[in-house]
Amino acid sequence: RIDSLLAIRDLHDRYGHIQEVLVQPFRAKPGTRMEKAAAPSLEDLQRTLAISRLILGEEINVQTPPNLTPGDYPKLLGAGINDWGGISPVTKDFVNPEAAWPQIRHLTTNVESAGFVLRERLAVYPEFALRGDYVHSRVRPYVDRLVGVDGYARVGI
Repeated sequence: RIDSLLAIRDLHDRYGHIQEVLVQPFRAKPGTRMEKAAAPSLEDLQRTLAISRLILGEEINVQTPPNLTPGDYPKLLGAGINDWGGISPVTKDFVNPEAAWPQIRHLTTNVESAGFVLRERLAVYPEFALRGDYVHSRVRPYVDRLVGVDGYARVGI
């Protein structure tokens, strides 16, 4: 894991293009080669997230999906994540369809109780949405319509 994180950081240092690293907790699936493998413990996930944050610094976003660790949101925030990923009130998680997304209101309450603010972002992260060299010119007008001055999704659209 550490070697992989160091390689990702080196690529970002060289090219400046890594938006996020998703630390996805493993969940065994029936009918796969790893169907009998054990899921990592919460402590293992927290260690991996914390090491990811230390190695990747503040420039690279660290994400983990909240539907795979319900009830542990403050512990994950404390470990260094700054993104929950693509939570949807209308679609299922297509990678883990058995794990429903948390209700936005419930997640907001938990995030705020941990001292953070839940914000909607576009598919491109705020710092990249605002970079003129990152979004292709044919896509830029669409991003500009949806993005606020802080790089997050414009409120009320």
